Parts: sequence; C-alpha cells; structure tokens
Amino acid sequence: MFKNLKDTLANIEEEHGGDIVFIPSVSEKLLEQVEKELSFKLPEILRYLYTKETNGVQIDNKVIYSVFDKNQKKTLLDNLQRANNPKTSYWFKYKPEVFNDYIVIGADGEICFTIYKHHHLDNPSIYICENSNSKDEVILEKLEMGLEGLIHIMVKNAF
Repeated sequence: MFKNLKDTLANIEEEHGGDIVFIPSVSEKLLEQVEKELSFKLPEILRYLYTKETNGVQIDNKVIYSVFDKNQKKTLLDNLQRANNPKTSYWFKYKPEVFNDYIVIGADGEICFTIYKHHHLDNPSIYICENSNSKDEVILEKLEMGLEGLIHIMVKNAF
C-alpha cells in the first residue's frame, strides 16, 4: 500500500545514507501503547513508517519524530510523545488547545510539521506552522502533500 514511501526511503538511503539517520523500526505492540498515550490512532502511513521502515528520520536539522522506545538508544530526544504533550512540548506553549486538533510529527528548526487529527485518512496532508509559540494567532498552513512529499522536501532542502 505504501510502496512509494518504501521506494523513497530506499533511494534516500542509497544516495545519502551516511548523512541521514534512520532509527530501527518498532513493534506494533509498542506503537499501540504510544497511540494510547497520545489518545490518537496514527494514520496508516505513519504506522507503516514506524513499524516497517524506520522509527523516525533525521536529515540535517529536519526530523520526523521517533516514538520513544526505552529499549532503543537511538530514539530521538524530541520524540512523538514529548512533542505532543503540552507539559513537555516545545510547540504551542501559549496555545495548547491546538493539540486537540493537530498532532506534531516533526520539525525543521522553528517550523513544526503536523497532521490534522479529525480527517482519519490513511495518508493525510501535512500542515506546517512557522509561529507555533506566538502569543497571538497560531497559523497552520496545509501543504498539498503527504509524508512522502514532506520527506522529499526535507532531503531537497538539506542537500
């Protein structure tokens, strides 16, 4: 179902392998525990990414967050659980209610990548937020791409 994502990750590994961090994938059981923590069932493309391909990707300072796995030393410090807990997250400090509608899946410096929680799509569109810690209005901009497109842009902007 997600052959394009699989091919994209394989091509990136082949072309830029040493410059990109791929974390070993996690079990379905762990991912189900994470979803309970988040009170949100992840879209199928993220479930596929985390359990079949990689538990997170780091390209330069751009990241698709890993899920925290206490048995995996390579889990990224900023992980999916931490990024989506209003008490520990760097994101939306003044607007924690954003977490009711969006889940943060990654970042590029001061920009966060999110998905909208209420669409229930297998491969939802990515939203970016460039002003997540504004005390005024927080603006989330919908991109016309899903996870695979986001990873392509992350690679393109890094190399």
